[in-house]
Amino acid sequence: MIYTFGKDFGIGLCNYDAVALDEYAVCEDGITNGNFDLTATYTRTHTSGWTLTGKIQEDYFVWVSVFTAIHPQWGKIAADLDEYVEAESAEAYEHFFANHPTNVINWLDQ
Repeated sequence: MIYTFGKDFGIGLCNYDAVALDEYAVCEDGITNGNFDLTATYTRTHTSGWTLTGKIQEDYFVWVSVFTAIHPQWGKIAADLDEYVEAESAEAYEHFFANHPTNVINWLDQ
């Protein structure tokens, strides 16, 4: 099942908004200690059971928008939050975003 950004996320975003996860989704230390590499791929397993793998992006804000997530019960989700979310089921989609809510980045807030 493919969920398309904008339509399925149900939020009215303007041209200057982007949906993303924070860097802690894939990197337990986040950027607080400055020890992250923008070329590296990070993996983190959460108490929700989801294991997320993705790259941290930085341009004034720090975020993750391209990732895969695997759960032993719910299966796999692949996403580029600028374009799509592909989930194995509606239940997987709901469980993932209930446990890992997104943030809206407004590029005009710099």
